[in-house]
Amino acid sequence: MRWKSYWSKGMAALVLLLGTVPAAARAGFLTQYTGNTQMSGAGTSASGVVDFAVYQNPTGHNWVADLGLSSAVTGQLSGGGVVDASANYVYFYEVVNTAPSGNGMISLFNVGNAGVPFTSGGWLRGYVFSDASNNAVGPVGNPFLGPAASGDDPFTNQPSNSGVNLGNPPFTNTSVSPTDPTGVASLGGASSMGTATFLWTILFGNALLGKNAYSPVLFYTSNSSPVYAGGSISDPSGLNPSDGGIPGQAPEPATLLMWSLGAVGCFITARHRSRKGSQAIVEERLTS
Repeated sequence: MRWKSYWSKGMAALVLLLGTVPAAARAGFLTQYTGNTQMSGAGTSASGVVDFAVYQNPTGHNWVADLGLSSAVTGQLSGGGVVDASANYVYFYEVVNTAPSGNGMISLFNVGNAGVPFTSGGWLRGYVFSDASNNAVGPVGNPFLGPAASGDDPFTNQPSNSGVNLGNPPFTNTSVSPTDPTGVASLGGASSMGTATFLWTILFGNALLGKNAYSPVLFYTSNSSPVYAGGSISDPSGLNPSDGGIPGQAPEPATLLMWSLGAVGCFITARHRSRKGSQAIVEERLTS
């Protein structure tokens, strides 16, 4: 019967679509989601680089303890309330301000996601990213993860440099004084239009992220796997933010399934209408 043929083709389309979902990887840092992006945008005063890495946490494990962070520095986890130490994925970021002298103070760092809030957020006080091949240079000489970043196209959501081979963990805390954010303004979700935000303000001793300054290692936790999504940094005016592609959450499996079933339904409906239209034409010719 024809409906069986439609069903087979529809299921094939479903399998093909679901095949685009990132495959599960072994526990550890995901190489394809480590690197940096040069944030850029026409007419912007704020500019910088965002280093990033995504850690996949084994089920039932505590990523804070597994990465040796629980006892390394007292009080290093801060700004995010209760940390979700058992989350499936941990999204790490570091913001480096590369603006010209006296310009481009950074006050916001936004992470785009699929509209589902991250489960917690915060930062590792005193830590900065470090690639094994550049440890001798130090965070001041080369604050970026891996080779120095090059130009980046913010409209394709592709990072300047990805797939960097990291040590474990990719952090260092040797003689660094990163500028702590004021806090985690949002974990994302529908209430914030899907944007998770860290912010820096001049408040109670905190300062904006100035030239040649870098943030501590910021983090969000999630149970959703990563894709490259849009991120941005902006100055206190909030106008004309600089953009670039950084890791963010993929849509939940349930959302993907609905999209897939919708695609299959559209395919079957289109085929049915096509067959019905063809049959009507044949009948009209036979009766004429």
